[in-house]
Amino acid sequence: MLENMTQKNLRSLSSLNVVVVEASAHWQKVLKTVLHGVGIRDPIIVPNITSQMGHLIRKADIMFVDCQLGGENAGFDLVRKIRSMSDPELACTPIIMMDELTTRENILAAIRVGCNEFLEKPIVPARLMSRIKLVIESPRPNVKFGDYHGPDRRRGIDSDYQDKDRRGQSTD
Repeated sequence: MLENMTQKNLRSLSSLNVVVVEASAHWQKVLKTVLHGVGIRDPIIVPNITSQMGHLIRKADIMFVDCQLGGENAGFDLVRKIRSMSDPELACTPIIMMDELTTRENILAAIRVGCNEFLEKPIVPARLMSRIKLVIESPRPNVKFGDYHGPDRRRGIDSDYQDKDRRGQSTD
């Protein structure tokens, strides 16, 4: 899949506005290096949640958010804040959550708060590109249901499904 990317595709990545929210100076350097390596020229990297977060999000085509952000699950809290913004354009900004802890529970928690994708650390360029590619080429529609606001959690629609109600409860 990634092997088929052409130079034209890589050049188009240079126009992406990427915001990275990462507390660790080490991971900031790693992410900047990997993002440059895949063609993203000027990522905005911030160490924490700031009063200017709305301004930064407005600039972002994609956000990478560290799960912990220097505090227990502060990244999840940031995603919740973004998804609850009154401006729908900001609330729908694609977010890729990053963390070293890749347990099923942690990945599902990222999905539940409204992340588009999950990227495990250490960051591998091919995995980073696959997440970017998913967000750009196969975006899921944003939905708001109850207290959830974010990308539709379903990866695909089963076109062979015949019943009126996907959950098996007819509304008739």
